[in-house]
Amino acid sequence: MLNSGTLQEGKKIKKLEEDFGQWMKRPRPNYGKSTNRDLKFPYSELPGDYPYEYPTVELPKKQDKHKILDFWGEGRIRVEAVGEVTVTGFPEAYNVNYQFQPVSNGPDKGKKIPNRIPTRDYDNVSVAKYVPSGSFHIITVMASPIHPPTAAEIARIISGDRDSMVVTYGYGEFSFIANLKVKLDVKNMVLLKHCPYLLSPLDEITVKPVLAFRHVDTVVNTAADYYYSNMTFCADILVSLQENPFTLSAAKALKDFFSRDEIKNNYKIFSLVDKLKATAEGRKLIDKYINTNVVKIAKSEYSSIKFKASLGETSYLCVNDKMGSGSTYEWAFFGTSSYINDKSRYRGGECFSLETYTSKTDFQIKSSHGYTSYLCTNGKVKSNDYRWALFGTPSYLSDSTYYNGQFFHLIPSNGGETFQVQATFGEPSYLCVNHHVETDGYRYAFFGTSDYNDADTSYKGGQHFTPVFQ
Repeated sequence: MLNSGTLQEGKKIKKLEEDFGQWMKRPRPNYGKSTNRDLKFPYSELPGDYPYEYPTVELPKKQDKHKILDFWGEGRIRVEAVGEVTVTGFPEAYNVNYQFQPVSNGPDKGKKIPNRIPTRDYDNVSVAKYVPSGSFHIITVMASPIHPPTAAEIARIISGDRDSMVVTYGYGEFSFIANLKVKLDVKNMVLLKHCPYLLSPLDEITVKPVLAFRHVDTVVNTAADYYYSNMTFCADILVSLQENPFTLSAAKALKDFFSRDEIKNNYKIFSLVDKLKATAEGRKLIDKYINTNVVKIAKSEYSSIKFKASLGETSYLCVNDKMGSGSTYEWAFFGTSSYINDKSRYRGGECFSLETYTSKTDFQIKSSHGYTSYLCTNGKVKSNDYRWALFGTPSYLSDSTYYNGQFFHLIPSNGGETFQVQATFGEPSYLCVNHHVETDGYRYAFFGTSDYNDADTSYKGGQHFTPVFQ
């Protein structure tokens, strides 16, 4: 008596025989200039080797970088309906599909699939007999189930090089994509949101959304590019990586990104914090990777701030006297604690607040020692030059000579342990101490360009300030 397993196998073989009979009668694949290019793969018009035996023909071990393998693909299909055009598939791609599957819709419905690489069925998807491991740089899959065996086969075939990509169309990030995340981790490939540079024909598909897996180094470089051009996209990529904490590739990508000097020591870090703090996963990134000084400033988690210099004796940025009702400006200087304590009129001018705007990268340094005033450069700074620093009232700063000189970048040093205060009014210049500060003494503050400060190391050492939060 036959057991259930034998019966099931017999039914499968009968079904295959029926499918084979129907498939052999179907019209040839549609090859032409406006449809599909014939890549001359023999199994386009032959079934696979089960249950029939055919000589195995293997594709080259390395394909051209632009050659596409479309998993469950059926070739280029273009359908027009109710004024809308739907485009799927590619005119010059190898299409992995069930050995007896015909084109399912469009003008070529019912015909054999062009450039078809056969799978035994929908459960046994290995095409290792035909496609060598690591042989394709581009693999696509569109709106078809990506079960673990399919994800594993895609991971086997993709090269994993820095320019390789697995592009998916029509999947939400948390559906079948999860299977790909796990399998592609071994190839150091992670999901890249807002994938740029999808060239033709990858950008011709109308099925949305489009997601792409790229090599971890490519993802980090893309996030770094967006850091300068689109901070929202940059933050989205980083959050997407954080949402995959169990993949080693994602963890490596995040560590690599936040360890770059051009990221952690850049004034744009405040804008990134502002974007990341909007989500729970983003806040985890802030806590793990970003210096607490940067976070405090970005989130305004303090009542006031002092700017401490360490060129000579420790000294603090101060306003030269309390701003009175008839005052228009006062000079800025750095004084030691003993000097400031001895001159009570200065002490209230060493605590400041920061005001920022929609960009989250430009700050005003505000003093409330007397009437409100703002740190400013004394006119536009020229190349290889300097200007004295002053605090001016809003009415005084309304003069165009000073107005644009009250907006500054805070540039982290050592990841945020110290900062430079950069003015962008005229040539970029930096807040500095005018030589070493002596005990019970003071030195005036000025803004000097890099070439001016480099010429005299007495000034260059006074560019970096430690924030002291109150």
